[in-house]
Amino acid sequence: MKSQKIVSIITVLACLFMLIAGVMGLGDVNDQKAIKTKEGDEARANIDKLKEGIDTLESKRADYDAGKNTYDSGLEQYNAGLEQYNAGKATLESKTAAYEAGKTKLAAAETQLAAAKAKLDAAKTQLDAAKTKLDAGKAQIDEYEAAQAKLTAAKTTLDQSKTKLDAAKAYLDANKAAYDTGKAKVTAGEAQAAQLKAGVEAAMKQGMTQEQALAYVLKSAGMTQEQYAAQAKALADGQAQVKAYEDGLAQYNAGLEQYNAGLKQYEAGKAQLDAKTAAYTAGKTAYTTGLAQYNAGLAQYNTGMAQYQAGLKEYEAGKAQLAEYEAGQAKLAAAEKQLSEAKTKLDAGKAQLSQFEDGEKQVEDGKAELMKISEVAAKVAAGEDIVTAGYEYLDDQTVITTKDLTGKATADIVAIAAAVIGAIAGILGMAGKSKGAFVMGIVTVVAAAAALVLTITKESTNMVLAASAISAVMALILAVVSSKNKAPAAAKTDTTAK
Repeated sequence: MKSQKIVSIITVLACLFMLIAGVMGLGDVNDQKAIKTKEGDEARANIDKLKEGIDTLESKRADYDAGKNTYDSGLEQYNAGLEQYNAGKATLESKTAAYEAGKTKLAAAETQLAAAKAKLDAAKTQLDAAKTKLDAGKAQIDEYEAAQAKLTAAKTTLDQSKTKLDAAKAYLDANKAAYDTGKAKVTAGEAQAAQLKAGVEAAMKQGMTQEQALAYVLKSAGMTQEQYAAQAKALADGQAQVKAYEDGLAQYNAGLEQYNAGLKQYEAGKAQLDAKTAAYTAGKTAYTTGLAQYNAGLAQYNTGMAQYQAGLKEYEAGKAQLAEYEAGQAKLAAAEKQLSEAKTKLDAGKAQLSQFEDGEKQVEDGKAELMKISEVAAKVAAGEDIVTAGYEYLDDQTVITTKDLTGKATADIVAIAAAVIGAIAGILGMAGKSKGAFVMGIVTVVAAAAALVLTITKESTNMVLAASAISAVMALILAVVSSKNKAPAAAKTDTTAK
């Protein structure tokens, strides 16, 4: 019985160890469950994130492709522009030394041109003053010569008039006697014609017609009609000759009066002109000298102006070259600004593209991580979507994990039950109840063996494995010891009965 008690105590201790191991095993199962649940949740969240990323990428792929094309085109244009800019900059830099030299030369030329212009302006002022003075002198000379020409013309006219007057005077003088004779005849003819006219008028008063009266008067005078007509014609011719002489005489007298008046004016004008002749001669000499000096000065001025214009043209050409260089500078600065703005836009576009590409890389990295799982890779190879394959793998793993943890928990529970039964067996053994200890020991052996098998098959903790093995052995020993102590008791009972 003593050995039974010792074995029972050890069995109780072994079962207590197995109880602790079982409880710790359940705790470990709960810990693994929490860990697996967390890992599963994280994995599912990652797959959810992957799915969301794939959906987001696909929804933005058209924009990305368009943006990528725009970026590539813009980058190509930017690089081309940058190449042109660098070439232009190199060209401009190669001309910088010439530009600076030209700028210095232009500044010197500008000073020289300004001095030359000032000198020319001063010369022009002197020339203008001289020209004004010459023009005034020329005006006086022209005035004198115009008056001289006018006098000359007047003298010519007077001489022509004098010639005509002399001819008219000679004609009048030559025809004076004929005029006097003709005048007397005309006077006598006019008197006779008046008598005849008075006789005709008197006869007509007595009732005769004009023809009758004229015929009567002519008959009374002893004159024929033909004689009367010849006499009337002779009278008319005489009157015409007398009138022509008298008209010529009147014209002569008028012309003579005009000639004398013109001669008087001519002599007065000539006197005035003669008074100005000395001044005219001196002024003309001075004018001729001044004009020569003016023309020489003007020639010098024109030569200087031509040189100035040539220098100005050269200056303007140099200025145009400088302006061309400065325009190139401005154009280059504008191009640099445009390139900078384009670079900023490209960088912004590149940043947006990079966001998409980074997201795409993350998605691809996520896919790659999933594809490392052989089960997922097999599903994808079979044509299944990688996200769906990932979710199915998680579901499968959840089932497997649940099954595994359930098996481990079962082993731990069986171990705990075996420990409780073994402890009861030990307590019975310590109490001297061998039969009970034997029965409970056998049950403990079975339960501990079951726990041992489950621990091995379900890969429970080594502590549960060791505790189950020890408890099974101790329970077996307790059963053996109890069975031996149980037999004498039975024999004693039978003897007493007899």
